[in-house]
This record gives sequence, C-alpha cells and structure tokens, in this order.
Amino acid sequence: FLAGVVIITAYCLLEMAGMQMKCKHLEARVHTGCNALATLCSLYGIVAERVFRESPGLWWAVLTPLLYGVSNLTMTRLMRMYDGPQAYRRFFELGQSFTLSFQGIHLLAWSSVYPELYWAAMPFWYWSLKKLVETLASVMGVVTKEDAGHVPGHRSRSRAWGAFGLEADSMTLVFLAVNFAAALIDNTYMAVFTVRGPDGFWEVSRDLAGAIGGGGWDSDHLRTALVKPAVGSLTVSMGVFLGTLCSRGRLPLAAGVPVAAVLSAAGPWVVFFWHRLIDPSEPWFPEFMGSNWGPGPLGHLIGM
Repeated sequence: FLAGVVIITAYCLLEMAGMQMKCKHLEARVHTGCNALATLCSLYGIVAERVFRESPGLWWAVLTPLLYGVSNLTMTRLMRMYDGPQAYRRFFELGQSFTLSFQGIHLLAWSSVYPELYWAAMPFWYWSLKKLVETLASVMGVVTKEDAGHVPGHRSRSRAWGAFGLEADSMTLVFLAVNFAAALIDNTYMAVFTVRGPDGFWEVSRDLAGAIGGGGWDSDHLRTALVKPAVGSLTVSMGVFLGTLCSRGRLPLAAGVPVAAVLSAAGPWVVFFWHRLIDPSEPWFPEFMGSNWGPGPLGHLIGM
C-alpha cells in the first residue's frame, strides 16, 4: 500500500511541477509551495520509519504540521475561482478539514514524547467537528440532487465515474459512509485523548512497546504512531489533488476518480490500523484500553 502511495505521490509531484497556475496571487503560490514541501516531509517520514526504522525527529515533527496547516489555510482564492458542481466544492472542503484535523492528531501522537502538546492539540477540535458536519452536508446534497444539472455533462466524460459524487449512486454513498465513519472515529479518538490526557491515552501503547523485545520508544508500535497522521494527510492531499487534475481535464475520470476515492476514503483507515498490519496480535484501539482514565489536564483545569 505504501509503495502505491509513494508512486502516486511521485506522479502528483510531477504534475504539480508542470501545471500552469490559474491564480498568480501570492496566497496561491504559498499554498502550492507548502503543499509540495509537506508532501516531501510525509515521504521522508515514510522512508525514515519503514526503511531505517527511526523516528523522523523533532524538526520534522514541527515542520510537517506547519506546512500542511499553511497549505490548507491558503486555499481561499483558489476556492473562489472554482465554478464547478457544489458537491465537488464540498469534497475539496472536506479534504481540507480532514487534513487540518490530522495535524491535531499529529500533535496528539507526539504528546507521547512531549506531553505539553496536549494543549496544542485542543484547538483542532474545530476541524474535527467540522468534517462531521461537512460529510452530512455532502449526503444531503446528493439526496436532494442539488447538482442534477451537471450530471449529463459529466457522464459524457465517463459513463461509470462521471456522476460520482453528484447523485446518490452506490459508489457515492459508500464513499460518504466511509468518510462519515472516519470522522466519527477521529472525533472519538480526540474525545478519549481530551478526557484521559497523554499519560492515560498512551498507557497501554507504552506497555505494548515495552513487551516487544523491550522495544521502548524504538518499537514499531510507538514509532509508527508518530508518522501516521502525516501519512494520512498525504493520502487525503493526493486524493484531493487527483480530483483537481480530473476537474481540469488533465486526468481521465475513469482513472482519477476511483484512485482519488480510495486514497482519500480508504487510505486513512489503512494508515490508522498500520500497527495491526505490522503485528496482527496487537489490539485495534490500544488507546481506548487501560485503567488510567484521567482526569487529564483539561479535567484538572476545570476541577474534575
């Protein structure tokens, strides 16, 4: 799976380099530059973790969420220029919310090393909840057929995939259901972390790490947790970029739409359960296990 992600990412980077920018504003240039650099950071994280079995390091932990954050917060002018179906606008916005919320999960993951990051992760509740609302809005859009007028023109480009996201067909509904389930899991993850705090949240994970040949912080379990959010951000970002290529006619819908859908919807699930692919004996959700259920820092602050 990761090899496929790397190959698709390399293709997207080549397309980024050769794509003519429609918007010459500084904000658009910052968005494009930061997106490319964030992509390279994610690739570096994959290489460091899978090839060298090492944590990418503190500089990477700081730089990666900054680049993804700036990239996604400088999409305003590009979104103003978009004049396609409302459903696709919502998909772009949903991808933005997922990617930004993953930066909160990135801080959450690194709180296992630096517990003070607990407070830095809290503002990302906004994007975590926002993606739940946006998924429901997308469902309402296809059910009410708000983009019905775009269906004939898009279907002429691809009979199988031209109307994806524009009407309530089975593929669209599965895509939205997977995204809604992912948003629910992410919000549950954030809620458990908020209640338990870093010590309780990583309690069982630390025990597992210690049990794996005395692995400690160098074990696969805790090391992969540090790079998962960046890889999840990469799969969503590349899915959104493939959608951009399709909308510009640079990629056939029959090729781009299914790959973008799998990357952006199924990709984060594969990354989320990465530890199970390495060791199937590990629990699905070790962060939800253990006896230390707080109160965490927020609980102490409000006097629980």
